[in-house]
Amino acid sequence: MVRECLHCGTDLDLLKDYREKFCSLICKRTFYHLKGTEEFRCPVCFKITRIKKSRIKHRKTCSLKCAGESRRRRVTMRCVLCNKKYEIRASRRVRRKYCSMECVRKSQLKVLNPPNKVQLSHLVLKSTVPEIALMYEVSSAVVYNWCKRLGVCLPTRKERADMKNHSNKGSVRLPGE
Repeated sequence: MVRECLHCGTDLDLLKDYREKFCSLICKRTFYHLKGTEEFRCPVCFKITRIKKSRIKHRKTCSLKCAGESRRRRVTMRCVLCNKKYEIRASRRVRRKYCSMECVRKSQLKVLNPPNKVQLSHLVLKSTVPEIALMYEVSSAVVYNWCKRLGVCLPTRKERADMKNHSNKGSVRLPGE
């Protein structure tokens, strides 16, 4: 009569011992080790491991590292400026819009190309500060700061009125002349 190993399925020679169920000690140990276990897939790393049946309801991850990862509660978001994906804590998703400080700085720069001294002096002569602010989508205070930083003199109301009168006649007078 021929019997098979309970673990690997190879034929056993019953002449040795009629009580044998395994072909080797390794097969016997492996069989009894696997007998009380079930396969478990970790929800964090998706690794398949074997754990005891008695622990399957209490086990949520395969290791302490994965348990720490599962408690972190992170969410993936997209940067408003560069559209790049980044991860943050779930509690910060309401306040955070940008992926890095570089994108934050870029977003705070309202005007990517502010006018230089020559352009600003021509603009100041032709239009008022609020009109220039609307052109660049900034506040009037920003235009005043540009003028101060670049050393551009703003014409007074009287000088602006004189320029309008002279422009109607054909000649233009610059402020400070």
